[in-house]
Amino acid sequence: MPRFTRSQPPQTAPEVFAICALDLDAHLTTVLSQAFDVPAAEVPRPVFDMARARIEAAFLGTPEERIEHQDKLARRMTDRGESFETYADTHQFLQTLMLGTLLERTQRFLGLGETGARIFLGAMNADLMGVMRAFGRLDEAARAAERRALQERLRDGLGAVLRAARAGDLSCRVEGRFDDPALAAIGTDLNALMDALGAGLRAAMTALRALAQGRLDARMEGGFEGDFAALQTDLATSISAMAETISRIRDISQQIARAADELHLTADALEDRAGAERDNLDVLTDGAGAMRDALDANRAAAEEAGEVLRLLGEEAQQAGAGIAAVAEGMGRIEEGSASVRELADLIDAIAHQTHLLSLNAAVEAARAGDAGRGFAIVATEVRSLATRVTKGADDIRAHAEENAEQVLRSRRMTDDTGAALSKLRERLVEIGHVVDGITRSGEAQADRFGVIEQTVEAMSDLVERNVEASRGGVALAQGLADATRDLSDLVESFELAEVAPPADARESEEKGDIWAA
Repeated sequence: MPRFTRSQPPQTAPEVFAICALDLDAHLTTVLSQAFDVPAAEVPRPVFDMARARIEAAFLGTPEERIEHQDKLARRMTDRGESFETYADTHQFLQTLMLGTLLERTQRFLGLGETGARIFLGAMNADLMGVMRAFGRLDEAARAAERRALQERLRDGLGAVLRAARAGDLSCRVEGRFDDPALAAIGTDLNALMDALGAGLRAAMTALRALAQGRLDARMEGGFEGDFAALQTDLATSISAMAETISRIRDISQQIARAADELHLTADALEDRAGAERDNLDVLTDGAGAMRDALDANRAAAEEAGEVLRLLGEEAQQAGAGIAAVAEGMGRIEEGSASVRELADLIDAIAHQTHLLSLNAAVEAARAGDAGRGFAIVATEVRSLATRVTKGADDIRAHAEENAEQVLRSRRMTDDTGAALSKLRERLVEIGHVVDGITRSGEAQADRFGVIEQTVEAMSDLVERNVEASRGGVALAQGLADATRDLSDLVESFELAEVAPPADARESEEKGDIWAA
């Protein structure tokens, strides 16, 4: 063994491990050879390396590194089927070997010392406790996995029971044994709940089947507590009330049957009266339609007369315009006649002057003798011409005066004709107003007859609806009677105990008043 000298005992974990490392490989080989029951040379190298790394981490590693090595060792040993007790024995053996060589190497100088012993034992014990906690974590994880498996099995069992119950099958139960008391209690309680539900529902179904068969003396048999006891009481109360109600229905249905027969007779009579009213309204509708057609014809004739009067008024207006134009032309003729007279007067004056000049010329020609004979002839011709001109001017004047008198007479006739046309237009306007009044009156009367016709049609529709309602009442009465007989037959199918009818029903039956019943 090499000599190891120091000036003082080891004070830190690295110093203690440095001394332990001198013999650590040999100690690990010895311990692992015994643990695996193999020669030292056949110790698995991975196991050796993992053990040495764990011991080194116990002295020099961080807490996370120590936990990692301890968890890895716990998983490997668990996989091999080894427990923490096996590791504790191996660890104790290794710790003894390491402590012996540590003391032997340090006794030659200043010794291990209290600090060094505390560091060594603390590291080894911490490693032992860390491995124990790693085994504990694995055990806890295994127990948690086992509990999850049990919970899943219980959940599957609960799901099967609840799905079957939702489908209407209450015979399904949670099967199997559960090591966990809490889980076992849940399964047992659910099975007990299903037993109670099944017993209560079977009893209720038995009573309801008897009730469906018409047995109103059926009851929910058995001893129950809680809600099932309340259901048992409510079911018995309901069946008793149903029996009493059906008994009353039987009595009342007989009264309804009698009332339905009376209603049938009343509805028949109402249908007959409604048919007669419908026939009367048909006659009234035809008369109103004929009167409306006559009013429409009168209105059309009045409108045609109004159109003729309008055309006459337009023609009279056009004639008046023509008469005014003729009067205006005659005025211009009268003005022209006055101009002609003035022109004739001027021609007469000129002719007179010419006659005087011709006389003077004749006198002068006579004085001139033979020399003025030719001039005398001219003067004679001029005087003759002046005489003819004077006569022509007189004729023109006479014709102009005659034309003026004729124009005056024509103008008087034109004025009379215009006045007559004006009066004619006024009379046509008055006649048009009268015709318009007749048309409006005809329209108003036609509207009134239209309203009357609509009213009659509405009354006819109402009567038709009354007829339909009467027929519906007849059918309803017949259906009510049939339904009442069916109801009576149905009530007779129930097994009823003798139930006394209520006082109000008895009194109603005695009075024969179905509505009071």
